Amino acid sequence: MKKGTIKGLALIAAVLMVASILPITALADNVNGSDTTPGPLEKNNPSDTFDPVQDRDRDSDRNQDMDGDQDRDRDRLRIQDRTNIQDAKNDYNKMTSEFQMIKERQARGQLTSEEMIVESKNYLIGNIDYMIIRLDDLKESGDYSQEVNDTIDDHIAELEEIRVDVEDAETRKDLSDATKDIRDVWKDAIKDIKNSSAINVNNGLQNYLAKTNRVSERLQNEINRMEQNGQDTDELQKMLDEYNALIQQANEEQERARIAYQNDDPEAREYLGECVQTTNEANNVLRELLQEMKQFRRGFVNMAGQGPLNAEGDGTIVLSGQLNVTINATDAVLV
Repeated sequence: MKKGTIKGLALIAAVLMVASILPITALADNVNGSDTTPGPLEKNNPSDTFDPVQDRDRDSDRNQDMDGDQDRDRDRLRIQDRTNIQDAKNDYNKMTSEFQMIKERQARGQLTSEEMIVESKNYLIGNIDYMIIRLDDLKESGDYSQEVNDTIDDHIAELEEIRVDVEDAETRKDLSDATKDIRDVWKDAIKDIKNSSAINVNNGLQNYLAKTNRVSERLQNEINRMEQNGQDTDELQKMLDEYNALIQQANEEQERARIAYQNDDPEAREYLGECVQTTNEANNVLRELLQEMKQFRRGFVNMAGQGPLNAEGDGTIVLSGQLNVTINATDAVLV
């Protein structure tokens, strides 16, 4: 086989390896578990009774001692200082559970309206602190573009402004308005992050699919050469045709996803998922095709064993595994 052909197939294999990794890892949701507001702020509370959060964990054990006000205050303060997201989450969940019990005390008439407002303010501030920790964590670990990081910073700034509103709140309506603002900012932040991640995946797919024509042309040229040499290439041609058809389908799905994201179509992520799946199917066919073509290479030998090897002629040697090799060669290039 000509050196140019060998290099071409090696290039195709390298592109395939990178491309097969991209759709799987890039589609992974970097904000997994963050698609809605954490804890009880997920939905509006339909009750007319003042409650800045949606009730949660109604069936959990609520028989704990209610005399630990100082411990609760320390928990809320610790949330502001935690850099470990899991520790912050644990503290947040504990604070949320305790607030449910505080509401029970109010329902039994053990708290005045003024005391409930103070407790609710502390709880909302704890929510804000936890959201900021999570957004900071997403920014640091998400490998986003500077534009996305700037957007996250904007949402953090909004939350800090709302924190001031909560601290200054004097009435139940003030806190209810702040609760709605917190929820809206969080949902917008997660939506922006998810859309950015998906758009990056879509752009990566677009760049990869744009290179597949060159891959297909190289493979077609090699199959044609093999056919001219009298080799049976019917099965190889079928596999290449299947690959080309899948790539065409993936291109159409990618374009549909691109337009959907431009129009804020809620189906955009589904379209992108279809494109990723089709691209992976095409990559699987390409792997099989390359494996089959290896068997047709003139002079291709797969060897295993121990002892010295003497060989003459032109060709390429690929060594793999844990090796201790001594090579003597003339007019050779070590790559």
